Amino acid sequence: MLLAFGASLSVAGRAAAEEPEGAADAMQPEGDLIRDIVLDSLDDGSVVAAGTAQHALASLLRRGLNRDRDAEAVIARLVRRTVEKQGAAWIDQVAVAELERQLLVVPKHEAAHAEVAAFDIPLADHPLVDAYIDYFTGRGHDHFAKWLGRLERYRPLMEPVLVKAGVPKDLVYVALVESGLSAGALSRAAACGYWQFIRSTGSMYGLRMDFWVDERRDFIRATESAARYMRSLYGEFGDWHLAWASYNAGSGRVRRALSRYQASDFWTLVGYDRSLAKETRHYVPKIIAAALIAKDRARYGFGAVVPETPLVWEEVTVNDAVDLRLVARRVKVSLEAMRELNPAILHDVTPPGRSWRLRVPAGQAEVVSRWLEELPAAERLTYRHYAVQRGDTLGAIAKRYGTTIVAISEFNRIRNPRALRLGQDLIIPTVRAANVSRVPVASSASSSPKVERALTPRRVDVIAATVARASSSQKTGTPAKGAKAQHVVKKGETLWSIAMRYGLGIEDLKSKNGRRHNDVMAGERLRIF
Repeated sequence: MLLAFGASLSVAGRAAAEEPEGAADAMQPEGDLIRDIVLDSLDDGSVVAAGTAQHALASLLRRGLNRDRDAEAVIARLVRRTVEKQGAAWIDQVAVAELERQLLVVPKHEAAHAEVAAFDIPLADHPLVDAYIDYFTGRGHDHFAKWLGRLERYRPLMEPVLVKAGVPKDLVYVALVESGLSAGALSRAAACGYWQFIRSTGSMYGLRMDFWVDERRDFIRATESAARYMRSLYGEFGDWHLAWASYNAGSGRVRRALSRYQASDFWTLVGYDRSLAKETRHYVPKIIAAALIAKDRARYGFGAVVPETPLVWEEVTVNDAVDLRLVARRVKVSLEAMRELNPAILHDVTPPGRSWRLRVPAGQAEVVSRWLEELPAAERLTYRHYAVQRGDTLGAIAKRYGTTIVAISEFNRIRNPRALRLGQDLIIPTVRAANVSRVPVASSASSSPKVERALTPRRVDVIAATVARASSSQKTGTPAKGAKAQHVVKKGETLWSIAMRYGLGIEDLKSKNGRRHNDVMAGERLRIF
């Protein structure tokens, strides 16, 4: 009986595959909307394990048969493989577990059951909201539990900022979905930080981004900018769901979609599969699902989540470069604790040559201030001395000590990287690569969250170089006199190695030379400045 059930699903899937496609802009049936999330959740190229098959079957049981034959065919394949290994009794166990779950939690129309008074953002009762609740409480449970743990650390910091800016405090759930409340979250589009600003938008809303700091990673500064941006979008559309969609896709795309489909709200657009990118059509339901779960954790099985320790601090004004390692040692906390308080600082060193408000553990501001007043400037950094030798280049020195051209140049006031003197004494600052991780949640085309993955060292270096070049451009505006304008490609060099040598990002270098590919040839001349 159970195997026949799986076989019937397979037949249904083949029949669906043979049907001709309908009109491109036809209203998308509910089954197709559910299919988007089911297929992305299950058919992601990972090794099929019993847990995956179990979640697949449970998803189908809670949605009912004949809802979407393509999705059923995928689920049937997963179920059959597991039944072959574990026996038919396994499917009964899954069915019983799902029945018990349904007795505890109503699986459909979750927004209709919510206490609307508990929210200051608008909710919506829609199948995609329910589908994301299914995902977060099912296969994505452990990942979402980690987010909820972070929420109790950052919500008390972000909500007052949002309220002060005149926007709903529950917009904190946008940040939850955007980044999982991780300072180092980085999307494929290079959006960074808690609110996933791209560089251009971050700059537009007053965030500082240079070699030393990236305020997109700061939980206060980024929230202030996100609040202003959200307020602007709401002022444009008069609707928070459209404002969120615009935050994800850009207001221009949303305006064009509203005009093309003669719609006045987000949920009408969701019904058309070409109105907006799938990522954007799923973005608003995902935020609502996350808010519903976070506000009623026990109902959804997250009552045991342990919150992360809240952040408390005092601020000290420093007027030049100070090493976080030395501060951590002085106040007897870990370096990681200092990094958590100051996530915008990219290299464990406050920006040289300018004032910066450094966060220190609560009760330590006076201690640190007195210590810095007494500490000679030469002892505020972890660094090495290096005497320039014949044949040295700034790029080679930076590579040897695991630092960057920009870091050495700024610490030693070098305006022309080509004008090193034999025997010149250089301070080589110890800096770390920007601590970022790729978290393609809302910014990914995939509708289901993926596990956070650390960037490779090479990718981190590219990002650091890009930030460094942006800093140099912002400070000088024009190249220093005598700076090399061109580079002749040598045998064995790559576009990446050349970009790193001059503190450039690959995209910046490609743009300067009007090219789209990464190929270079020996003897070719590339424009550098």
